[in-house]
Amino acid sequence: MVLRIIKHWDTLRQDRLYPTPQELDPAVPPLSEFWQDCFMIVVAGSAEQSTFEYVGGNVLELSRLPADWHSQTARSLGECTLDTLLGRAVCYADQVLAKSVPISRGDSYVDGDVLVKYRSILLPMSSDGHVVDRLFGAVNCMRVGADQPAPVQNS
Repeated sequence: MVLRIIKHWDTLRQDRLYPTPQELDPAVPPLSEFWQDCFMIVVAGSAEQSTFEYVGGNVLELSRLPADWHSQTARSLGECTLDTLLGRAVCYADQVLAKSVPISRGDSYVDGDVLVKYRSILLPMSSDGHVVDRLFGAVNCMRVGADQPAPVQNS
């Protein structure tokens, strides 16, 4: 998923520094295949103050967050803890903002008696082509543990 998303981001970017958020179309592959594993962040003064514009259903479910978690109230990155998949997926947003380049990470953490192995990516976006005002992200995982008879992987 990560490699396909960065390739799509680069195709949208063309010869510009960043693609615009408006160019992301969840109905067009490869995003149509991964949209529920994606999220969009509106950049504020700092990474922690930035808020979620969209969080896919798979991300919410795997983070054990309610389906309306971000739609009822503006939620900031500072509200995401490292014991959730979403928290892990956004914990390096400050690095992406500082470097203004896509960054991908893979790691694992323990969630109860389950080992969660994940891969995520954050990509800078710009409405005006110069200033990063959004971060587009995606995350998927495999859960392995006592209550998980077979690994579940969202591709």
